[in-house]
Amino acid sequence: RRLKDVQNPFLQFDELYTFIVCRAFRIYVWTAMDAVTKTWLVVHISIERTTDEAKTVFKAVGSRVVKPVGASSDGLQEYASLMQARFPEVPYAQIIKTYENHRLVSVEKKQVSKHTVAEVEFVITKLGLGSELNTSAIERLNATLRCFLACLNRKSLKFSKHAGHLEALLYLFQVYYNFCLVQRGLRTTPAVAAGVCRRPVSLREVLMERV
Repeated sequence: RRLKDVQNPFLQFDELYTFIVCRAFRIYVWTAMDAVTKTWLVVHISIERTTDEAKTVFKAVGSRVVKPVGASSDGLQEYASLMQARFPEVPYAQIIKTYENHRLVSVEKKQVSKHTVAEVEFVITKLGLGSELNTSAIERLNATLRCFLACLNRKSLKFSKHAGHLEALLYLFQVYYNFCLVQRGLRTTPAVAAGVCRRPVSLREVLMERV
């Protein structure tokens, strides 16, 4: 309800996977964020990476941001199609990483819209997000998720036993991350940096919020 009207974000999209019921079922966790203010915009879980699931993510993003200035993601085709459908004027490109034996062996920058990779990198540089196309902010968010939430660790016996429990945990942590957790680089919370909250709030205040 409060996470809306994030102005001029640079969007980044990614997804990670985990399991429920001790590796019996794979669950995908979709994430989207504003790389400038580090605001975690969307969390969504699904059992498949389909166009319909990606549409759900983009619909949520569209309801929470105003005038995106750029975007980047991994090489998932659904991102390219939906970016061109929903945000055709936004400079966007993909970065495709290839791994062998868990090691990064190549990185490809891919133009997927009328905007060139150089145009996207110009926006990134202007915003102070680096000098080359990247998805660093969303990858750091995913690393934070795995650090804070034991059920998302790659090698763990603490998997969620129910998809609903995992979803509830992710939503609660999303609120904590955005409204309570002070980012060292920002010196405040993402919600304050994005202008959707006046001050950092405590977890107690979150839990006492009337819904």
